[in-house]
Amino acid sequence: MKGREGSHALWYCSANHAYVHLIELSWPVIAALMKSEYGWGYTITFLFASLPGMAFGFGSFPGGIVADKLGSFKTIFLGNVWAVLMSLLILITNNIYLLAAEFFFLGLAISFYHPAGLNAISSIFKDRRGKAMGFHGFVGSLGQQISPLSVGIVASFWFGWKAITLVWIAVGLPFIVLGYRFVKDDPERETEEKTPERYREAAKTLLKITPLLILFFLTFRGFYYRGFITALPTIYRDLFHLSDLSMSFFTTMFFISALPGHIIGGWTSDRWGSPRSLTFYTTLNVMAAVVIMLAAGNLAVFVVGVCVFGFSFFATQPPVNTMVAEVTMKNVRGLFYGLSFATRFGVAFLGTIAMGVASDVYGLTVIFPLVFLFTLVGLASTLGLGRIISLESKKQTHWEGE
Repeated sequence: MKGREGSHALWYCSANHAYVHLIELSWPVIAALMKSEYGWGYTITFLFASLPGMAFGFGSFPGGIVADKLGSFKTIFLGNVWAVLMSLLILITNNIYLLAAEFFFLGLAISFYHPAGLNAISSIFKDRRGKAMGFHGFVGSLGQQISPLSVGIVASFWFGWKAITLVWIAVGLPFIVLGYRFVKDDPERETEEKTPERYREAAKTLLKITPLLILFFLTFRGFYYRGFITALPTIYRDLFHLSDLSMSFFTTMFFISALPGHIIGGWTSDRWGSPRSLTFYTTLNVMAAVVIMLAAGNLAVFVVGVCVFGFSFFATQPPVNTMVAEVTMKNVRGLFYGLSFATRFGVAFLGTIAMGVASDVYGLTVIFPLVFLFTLVGLASTLGLGRIISLESKKQTHWEGE
């Protein structure tokens, strides 16, 4: 593919990535505001935030299949149309049960993006996947940064949190218009060729030890990320007694730390290799979890620990997404990206709900040792993953030498 067309596709996918997280990262803040409005406990609050999050995760699995069958850019286009329609319904709905259902379906709508977007980028940028994934994550993190603060600003100075749906609609409409052009041109069509295996046969390759261990790692990585970020606005509100606007600002600090994480993580992934880069940043994640656990009574130190945690977590994303591309065939890469997001977002919300129940029983600070425990399991799985990939690489070298 020509460099200009590839660059346009990367910018379009990356901007869509920001849009998806603009919506997705608003849920914990909205849930924290609704907790005060409805007098909920931690279990109900985290459960409400988890409903669209689970849909966001589990919807990636069928989303990956759709991306493999229809193509990545058609899948992104359909997801954006669906997201704008659901945002409009949320704006005009007052019933709490209907709102829960609409948030759930909004989560499904934006769940289609990740398997489709990552599939497109991994195909278009075969030789520079780490850097392309890092840039994609960098732009996506801009949406993450804007999201919590935008909800806080809207809720504090406008008409309550529901007015944020007007922002989602206004941002989504241009992506629908631009997406139609990419559907027609389909930049992915000119890139990586599919292997001759049938879809079902190719899907069986995902049952090998390396893909399964990647999914295991992503599950526990999702436990400590989803659990912590879902609870973070409530932690700032209830433990540190911050205002709505301050709570939103400090939550945004977590995502500001993602900016250098994505770029540096992408660079080191290309330079060191995915397994080594992943192990390094997961180790830093464990160390940050210790700081967070020990500094829960000091806001300044706590924020520093949160920022290091955010940097190291997001620095693992380029090597993870690159590794997924390296161990899968083009035929089923969308499927495996879908599975990976079903684990790191869908299954992972079981950990979030468990943290909500534990917080109601033992207090909100119980979250910190749980996050530390999950980071340790994540680190152990990265060490095992690195070992297996090293052994497989040696076998491949041996076979090629014969």
